Order: sequence, then structure tokens, then C-alpha cells
Amino acid sequence: MLAYIPKGKMVKNSLILIFMLINSAVLANFDGSFCTKSVEDIEGVVAYICKHPKQDHISMHRVPHLLEVQTDKDLQAEGVELIEPMEFVKRVTPEQLDAFATGPNMKLPKCFQQIYYRLDEFNALPSDHPTIVRLTRLAKALHEAGVCNLDVVKQNFNDINIRIPEDVLHQFLCIANSESVFGRDNIGIGGRGPFGIHPMHNQPKGTWATVGRTPTKLEKDGLCYPSQAVVRDQKGDEIEDNTAYYDSKVILDNAKCAVKLYQNNKNGFKDWGTTKAWGSNRHCSGKTRNDLQFFKHLKELGCCTKICRDKFKKPSNQI
Repeated sequence: MLAYIPKGKMVKNSLILIFMLINSAVLANFDGSFCTKSVEDIEGVVAYICKHPKQDHISMHRVPHLLEVQTDKDLQAEGVELIEPMEFVKRVTPEQLDAFATGPNMKLPKCFQQIYYRLDEFNALPSDHPTIVRLTRLAKALHEAGVCNLDVVKQNFNDINIRIPEDVLHQFLCIANSESVFGRDNIGIGGRGPFGIHPMHNQPKGTWATVGRTPTKLEKDGLCYPSQAVVRDQKGDEIEDNTAYYDSKVILDNAKCAVKLYQNNKNGFKDWGTTKAWGSNRHCSGKTRNDLQFFKHLKELGCCTKICRDKFKKPSNQI
């Protein structure tokens, strides 16, 4: 069956035309389009998640699993590039992912929950953007958890350059970008919640946890046990993906646990990575942290010290 689209482009399979009609994504051609496939979709159905370079939105098209091989061939024949999920997230922005996830029954596949804000994207966000609302909640939780009362551990691995209390507050916020996209996602890779708390810190003595990829029986209660830093079911088993991570009490306990880990043995930010091999610190050098305009979005809430707060009381002062 043949179907025609603008500029005389011929589509050999009607599925592609159906995609276009259902999603109102009629394009002059498919040049530069790319798609990835979600394996976390409805059983028996494959979801193709696609982006055209001349359009700002991401679209999703579902087909029966039996048609997957043929659909792959048809899309590739039309010049559509099929790529891995992690390559897909490198080519789109958090803004586009947020818009894609908006609407009833929409949810980002886990493979998309690992893209964090780039500097220019974050700094350009308006004050009423959902990301800034989440950022404000996280900053308030950190303040309530006592982040500004910590003894500053001066550290510079991964060029994090921690010297003053505001550095500590902003480093935790930068970490939250990498760990959870400022509380949007519970990525579930090692850590949990907005500040990426390892489940072992929230478990009682005698239970098992994966420590450095090795199942380990804990000899003592976790540093943050008991608390709600990690969401668990009635049996005490952790729940990786749960809307409870948006709960204010969970966010606060997650922040309190992060502060405890910072204080523990004067570790500072060591638990978030000291090398380029792993951890959120590798994405949060002092330069990156300072280039993220936290003061623009948080104003006084981005401060720990009186000297910092006083700057915001002078209208002529720009930070």
C-alpha cells in the first residue's frame, strides 16, 4: 500500500502515515529525524519515541511488537535514524522532555531520566517554571536540614573548590541536578531521591544491601535509619520508582541524610564521587556550580551567611 506526503515523498508502509496523522506531525520530509525505542512500554507493544530537528516537540508512536522489525526497516528506508536511548537524550533538552512527559498517563521512560540541565538551559528558565519550583523546595529542605550550620570541609577533588557555606549549599543543589534533575526523577542508579541517597544508609542492622556491586549484610544500622530518606514498602523493601519521592517529608529526610553523610567522619562530598569515573561531583566542578545561576532563581534562599543575604537588600546590587 502506497501513501503520499508533502513534496512527493513516498511512504512504502501505511504505519508511518498513521504515525503522522495520529500525532499531527506532518513533515515535509524525514531528513534528520531520529527515534529510539522504549522497552518499558505496554506488554506486546513497542513505543517509538521520535524527534525531528525542525520541530521542538518529541512524539511517541506505538505499534504491535509483531510489526517492530518491519517498522524499523520502513523508518530507516525513509531516512529516520534509530538510536540508543542514551544517545537520544544527548540530542534533546530537558525542556523538551518535560513537555513530552506532560499530560494524562504520560511518564518518562527510565532511560530518559538521566538527562540533566545544561548551563544555558537552566539559567534561561523563568521563575515560575516547574523546575524552579522544585529547586526552591530542595533549597528549603536543605536549609531545614541544617546545611548552613555545617562545618565547611574544604575540598577540591574533581575541581569542586569548596571553601564557604554557600559553596556547600550550591554543591548539593548541583548534585540534585545530576541525581534527580532537581527532584523531577528518582533515577534509581545507585542513589535514591533528590540527593541520591544509597539505600544502605536507610536500612537496619542485619539486612542486606549492595555495596560496591557486592551483596553485603549490614553490621550496624544505616546512618539515616530510621527515616523516609528512601521509600520502602511495608516489608521494608525499597521502592525505586514511586511518587512518594515528591512528598515533602521524604524530600526533607533525603536532605537530612545528605547532610549527615557530609558530616560523617568529615567526609564532606566524598560520597558523591572523588574521581571522573563515577558520582555527581564529576558534573559539578566549582566553575559549573558557579555558572549555574542559583542566586538568580533563589535570591536570599541561595545564601547561608549574613554577608550574602545583605547583598540582596541593596536594589542596585547585582549578583
